[in-house]
Amino acid sequence: MAVYQGSGKSLMASFRSHRSLAASLTGLGIGGLLSMPAVAGNIKAGGLGTVVSGPVGGCNTGRCDVTVGTISSDGRNLFHRFDQFQADGAITGVTVDARGASSVILGVIDPTGAFLN
Repeated sequence: MAVYQGSGKSLMASFRSHRSLAASLTGLGIGGLLSMPAVAGNIKAGGLGTVVSGPVGGCNTGRCDVTVGTISSDGRNLFHRFDQFQADGAITGVTVDARGASSVILGVIDPTGAFLN
């Protein structure tokens, strides 16, 4: 299970299977990691079976849980897509369930990019 702690802490991984996390917020032509301030945090699922805790597929306060996604045929890669990934404001942390995959790839299609505080 990968965990992002908000408020200036870093992205870190702690998997039950003791595998490493490769989180990519760039590539595939779907947005990059930008350090531009957002008014309020919001994480909203955008496809590939991604499920985000909270009402209507989104989370804007407290700890946000990301589950399901699409796993590759060999089981090594797990893909998530987000319409928005602004992990700031009232969001205190993000937990991503890796489902046993050795790599987790996060794509953000928000034209303003993604924000990790």
